[in-house]
Amino acid sequence: MENEKRCPKTDCESRSAYSSLEEAEKAATHIRNHFGWDPVSYRCPKCNKYHHSPVSNHTPSKPCPDCVDGKGEPKQLYETLEAARRRADIIYNKRGTKLYIYHCYYQPGYHLTKNKGVRHGMY
Repeated sequence: MENEKRCPKTDCESRSAYSSLEEAEKAATHIRNHFGWDPVSYRCPKCNKYHHSPVSNHTPSKPCPDCVDGKGEPKQLYETLEAARRRADIIYNKRGTKLYIYHCYYQPGYHLTKNKGVRHGMY
């Protein structure tokens, strides 16, 4: 399993990146067997490679085809309110940034924002 290109430091600092899901899953099996933690393999929306996340930090999302952030990048779309809440909590605990959840106007799912009360349907 060749450790491939790393994501930019601000996005995925020190995470190994794999070209395919199969390669990431092989590495995950090795991690489970030798290091005793249970990783989830996921495709990174920033670099399009596969990374690992602890199960407790895994919040399934995908790039929204209709919404962009302030930098013009696709916003992450969380399929469930629970996943969006969990991601907001993880970011708050890691960075101290308070995020608010709102329902996407165009797709079934939820987005996160730093701006309190500027969106209809905030949670």
